Amino acid sequence: MSMKANVFFKAVCMIVIMLTSVSVANAQNKYVIEDTKEGEKVMSRTIYINKKGSHYHLKSDFTYDGNNRLATKETFLWNKRKQKWVPQKFLQYTYTHSDLIITSSSWNLYEKAYTENVKQASYDINQPGLQIAQLTYK
Repeated sequence: MSMKANVFFKAVCMIVIMLTSVSVANAQNKYVIEDTKEGEKVMSRTIYINKKGSHYHLKSDFTYDGNNRLATKETFLWNKRKQKWVPQKFLQYTYTHSDLIITSSSWNLYEKAYTENVKQASYDINQPGLQIAQLTYK
């Protein structure tokens, strides 16, 4: 084999190895995430299933209060048969001077409201420098 043919053969082998590595890496990423932002705040996050193209899977919409703290998070699941987003979960964040109260509820299909499994949790946020419930894009 000539020197040019040997270099060409090695180059082709390297390209094949690199393309195979990229294909394997992409195949391992089961989900693809897409954020919609306003400044540094994430307003919506859509998660796609990555198999033979991207398919809708899960979506979350966020709102913020006047202090740029997370106020609500609403989560939807993609219904493939109906081809639409179906509400799943709603989280409401209420801030006091020392606590964060998170109220969680699930979608009730018959009432068409978040009235199922209503739960509430309280967290002490009176620690200096502690940031809770803030989703930013970095």
